[in-house]
Amino acid sequence: MINSNVELMEFFASVSSGTCSSPEKFDTRKASYSSLIGKFDALGILSRARPVPKPELLDKINTELVKKNVPVPKEWDVPSAVAVEKISESLAKMREGDSNKCINATEVRLFKNQISIYLHQALTYETFLER
Repeated sequence: MINSNVELMEFFASVSSGTCSSPEKFDTRKASYSSLIGKFDALGILSRARPVPKPELLDKINTELVKKNVPVPKEWDVPSAVAVEKISESLAKMREGDSNKCINATEVRLFKNQISIYLHQALTYETFLER
């Protein structure tokens, strides 16, 4: 997950000023979107294949998230899988907006902030569970 996180943050850095000044380059960005969405979809599948942590352990992890002011996911299916799937969904929405017109710098920051919350959730669960 660490490598995908780095790649995702590099992608956000490359579009940080928005894509409106270079909409013709969407075809180039499209490959990055597809690659990232595929990686996070694969990570979601891997996360779901692992055993679900015991409720007591989930409570400890959630306490750590709250201490760091990171929202605790409401869906308790497989916490890290849910967070990773939300990353993929957010990237798909971002790609759709980028392909339809463009996304400005504010929209990029909003997507990055939302995805960063999901990343923090997923990484916290996986690190706490030593996976």
